Order: sequence, then structure tokens, then C-alpha cells
Amino acid sequence: MTKIKIINYEPERKEDFIAISEKWLHEHDMMEEKDQDMLNYPYKEIIMDGGMIFFAVTDDEEADTAGTASMVYKGDNVYEVVKVGVKEEYKSMGIGNLLMERCTEYGKEKGAEKVILYTHENLGPAVNLYEKHGFEQVPMDEDTDYETVDIKMEKEI
Repeated sequence: MTKIKIINYEPERKEDFIAISEKWLHEHDMMEEKDQDMLNYPYKEIIMDGGMIFFAVTDDEEADTAGTASMVYKGDNVYEVVKVGVKEEYKSMGIGNLLMERCTEYGKEKGAEKVILYTHENLGPAVNLYEKHGFEQVPMDEDTDYETVDIKMEKEI
């Protein structure tokens, strides 16, 4: 069985971050300008202000990137989970769970009081994953930069 480890951003994995995210964004017709900015300029858009991109990597000779998830610092001790994705061949291995656990750990390490995320009702498996990790749906607000979302979720940490 393939073992997975979660690592922090490595510039040489940027293309994996782009490919994994673009795949699901295009499949669900959700690619927006903000997504393009995050994918093309991950250091500037995610990491520079205190966020992090995580990679789920196979713990073998290939060290293949199996999935990604990111945390963006929004200010006021709030982080946002963005760009959670797992390659098709690695789905149903619990990688989404590992990534979400690492996002929560990161928020705690950084002193976050709350973690938020935005998603869409058509992404049922993702919504289920978020609920499994303690996120609850809350009313949508005007705080998001995304036009293609219809669900806001959050959890206190």
C-alpha cells in the first residue's frame, strides 16, 4: 500500500499544484481570475502573507504528488482553506483527510481562531469532507473574491 506524507510547499512542485487544481476547477467550470493568480503566483498570493501550500506526497522513490491543499491568511486570526485536490489515481486513500488535518494543524500553529472556506453545492464529496472535519455551513457573505461559490463553511479552532 502506498504511504503518504504531507510536506510544505516546494517550488519544484508548483506545476503539480497547478495541474491538480486546474483539473477540478475546469471540470466544474469554476476557474476564475483569482484562481489563476493563486496558481501562477503561489508565493505572492498564498505564502508571502503567512499562508502555506501543502503537498500529499507518496513516500517512495517516485515521491509523486498525490494531492494539494492550501491555507491563505485572511487577517484577524482567520485562515481560508483553498485549492484542495487529489489526483484521480489516489482518491479513496484518505488523502483529503490528511490534507484537511494538516490545514487545521497549521491554523493552530499560526494562532488562528477560525478557518473558513468557500465551495459549491455541486462539489458534494468536498462538502462531505469539510463537514467530517468540523466545518459547518454559515450564511454567505460579501467577503469572498469568488463568483462561482454558493456555500461558505467555517470552524473555530
